[in-house]
Amino acid sequence: MRNTLLSIGLAALVSFHSPVKADMMFAGAGAGTCSSFISPPPSFDRNTVNTSVFTWVQGFISGMNGLAINLPGVTPLFDLEMVSLDAQWGYLLAYCKANPNAQIAAAAIDLAVTRLKKR
Repeated sequence: MRNTLLSIGLAALVSFHSPVKADMMFAGAGAGTCSSFISPPPSFDRNTVNTSVFTWVQGFISGMNGLAINLPGVTPLFDLEMVSLDAQWGYLLAYCKANPNAQIAAAAIDLAVTRLKKR
């Protein structure tokens, strides 16, 4: 039963390309908004913010792959080498500029589903 629920949840996450609901729970950089990533407060070091966000995104997508490979008959869903790191970074920036109120987690999901999903 647990594996079935995890499969359904993962399939829903990947299949539906929609913004993350505000009531979903994320921790770390992924819980922040795109606007805080694009224009961090002056007291934050831009390089630290960029590194934190990109590391979180890579870990989040890796975690989705980790969940998938632990389900019977499921293989990794995303190829983190499908596009270059620079292209991934550019995609995140473009997404966040277009969706400043979205969570970083929504940008990560969008990147995974639109650019990194295995065909």
